[in-house]
Amino acid sequence: MEHITEPDNQEQVKSNALLWEETFGIDPERDIEKIRPFLKYLTKFGRFCSKWDYSTQKKAGYLKYTEEEIEEGKYDLADFQLAIEEARREIPEEFFSNLAGKYEQARVVADSIVRLDQEKDIIDDLNNHKPVLIRGNWRIGKTSMVWSLKTHKYGKDLFFEDVAMYSSESLDSFKKALFHEILRTLQGPDSETNIEENRKLIESDQDPFEYLNKLLESKGKTMYVSLDEVIAFAKKPEILEYIAQLKKYPNIKLAIVLHRYYEFEQQFAKIFKDFETHFVKALTFEEVKLLITKPLKNTPIKFTAGAIQKIYEITGGRPMEINNICHYLFDPHHGRHESDDKKEYKIIYEESDIDNIIGRDTWELKDIFQSAVDNYRRVYSRSMSKEEKLVIGKLIKEKQIPIADIDQATIQPLIDTTFVKKTDGNYSINGSLFAKVVEEWVES
Repeated sequence: MEHITEPDNQEQVKSNALLWEETFGIDPERDIEKIRPFLKYLTKFGRFCSKWDYSTQKKAGYLKYTEEEIEEGKYDLADFQLAIEEARREIPEEFFSNLAGKYEQARVVADSIVRLDQEKDIIDDLNNHKPVLIRGNWRIGKTSMVWSLKTHKYGKDLFFEDVAMYSSESLDSFKKALFHEILRTLQGPDSETNIEENRKLIESDQDPFEYLNKLLESKGKTMYVSLDEVIAFAKKPEILEYIAQLKKYPNIKLAIVLHRYYEFEQQFAKIFKDFETHFVKALTFEEVKLLITKPLKNTPIKFTAGAIQKIYEITGGRPMEINNICHYLFDPHHGRHESDDKKEYKIIYEESDIDNIIGRDTWELKDIFQSAVDNYRRVYSRSMSKEEKLVIGKLIKEKQIPIADIDQATIQPLIDTTFVKKTDGNYSINGSLFAKVVEEWVES
């Protein structure tokens, strides 16, 4: 089923209502087996307890009916009517809660359905023995790219390490820590039985990656090696240089995850000059559509084309924010504090539903977009140069600026990191949420 439709008319409204009734409607005679289970949660006080509180309420003797009584039909009709109302509320709520869970908010996505063309480009470089840098700002999807490459291409032949935890270590201690992790990866559970032998290896003068490369060479194999959060060593060039020289090992396919940080860019360019750089891209409109609609497969839920376009414009094609919007729309508990009314679920989500989100104050947006608001502020204040901030401010104010009016070298990092786009001979901000957050934050 295609989960895109056009805006409602009167016939569509009727059709949606019918589809809602077909999907979630409760008939007392037809759906008795759907209704009865709710009676088990009815307490002697006339309220329904939650599934999570059921055992506690049962142990305390607060439940009105036993499961046997419900099965035998030994319950009051008035209570059955209460169960009908509870089913009408809970069944859609559980459905939409499960749907919300399909939109990953902030965690790593290890099996991406988007950016597959960029994955192919990175794989081509690695297969051609070129070391790569996977770059971008916070929360753009750098680590997800690493793990998706593993899922789609490299499988178990991976050594991955988040090196931020070693930021206070000396180079020697850093190498020993990596040696330990490499041995754990290679040996699996056996590493616990080889403690003394491994200790001697780690304390030897042998380089951990030289050891790994020789082992791979002896077996005629290669391994995908990725070090994440290398930005942690921005002020330790000796460790960055050590990481960069790992490119010399022919049996290691090397992918380094490096945050973009203007203060250190010249140093990074010098140290990693032989690396192929891949800034993680914003999603295209078609990828945004796929990210929104694929989790809706086998459900009646749809988004209008206008709603998807609006999400694309708000987020600038950044996946975390796209998922934040979808999760918010479907999550029964997200936003409940905003009013006393129940959350309105819909069969078809329209452009106006998305407008209602972006039109809120920043403090409300922070609740919806979780880390995105803080992330935008951090990027603006810490990752951008003074000149880049001026460009962002000018673009927010003027909406768009001719390409000839801005220095290419100044604006290119903003394009690379997805915050500026180039269309029809003009530069403009990519993502109205980013513009709104930065503008309000700078003014405050």
